[in-house]
Amino acid sequence: EQSRELLATAGIIRAVQPSLDANEVPRRICAAAVMQNVCISYKLAREAFDRGVHTQLERLCSEKHDGLRHFSAGALINMDSAIRRQPQQPAPSRLARKWRPSLRR
Repeated sequence: EQSRELLATAGIIRAVQPSLDANEVPRRICAAAVMQNVCISYKLAREAFDRGVHTQLERLCSEKHDGLRHFSAGALINMDSAIRRQPQQPAPSRLARKWRPSLRR
């Protein structure tokens, strides 16, 4: 958790978000994987959601590349879970349930 706090302070969401729209597939995969890893933290998940990262990840879940679908769906699931664990916080609507099948491919 201490590492994620340092990443939050360093602005990891803001730094990685543009890479979700990169032309290069490997760059998008890495960005989605980063989002999957950091979005288990409430603070980072909330920031990502507030910045609209979930819409980018939802779009990536429809891509043909298995890696993009896998990491994007994982990031959405982690984001949803982290936000829902916080009481009295509005959570993303059904994001995790919608994309869970993408992880099974």
